Amino acid sequence: MSAAVQPITAELAALLPCLPDAIERDNTTDRHSVMVSPGMPVNGDVLYARDMLRREVPVTTMRAAELAREPWQPRGLETCLLALDRFTGRLYDLAMNAEAMALEDDVRRWTRVTKLALGLRKPDVPLPVSYCPACEQTARPLLAVQPEGFMTRTSHGLVVEWRSAGRIYCPRCGTAWPEDQWTFLASRLLEVAV
Repeated sequence: MSAAVQPITAELAALLPCLPDAIERDNTTDRHSVMVSPGMPVNGDVLYARDMLRREVPVTTMRAAELAREPWQPRGLETCLLALDRFTGRLYDLAMNAEAMALEDDVRRWTRVTKLALGLRKPDVPLPVSYCPACEQTARPLLAVQPEGFMTRTSHGLVVEWRSAGRIYCPRCGTAWPEDQWTFLASRLLEVAV
């Protein structure tokens, strides 16, 4: 089992029960609202996340089972997510690192889309800087990662804890600067501007 993917699949499995309640929430003031049936407004982002998970998770899990040379029969989403933990580790054991990393990327993408749909993550904010000191390219602005909500179950029910990522990154090359490097980043950007 991959230590990197297990907490993410566990978090996604915990978010799955939140999607049905969120899909029927009246969201008529949002430009992303869509009508599933006459008179039933739904959040289009939640509908997309639900459909994406239903469509992609089982297919990806079945493909991972084939790569790991294990039999697989159709299962529910939660079972598929549990299996992906094991399959990721198995693929690393079989020296199929690219395939294992692709599985991890899929799980991260599914979780990001689901959290965006549920309002537990906000889109990254473009900074007014179009130069990356790492790849020395000018075009796309650097992005600041926004705080992310993590749900925990307490004796009072579900509680959302917001955590700041404290990270700026370049969407082109993927280089990231945590908060303790922002002074260095600012000085590099000032050097280029002068």
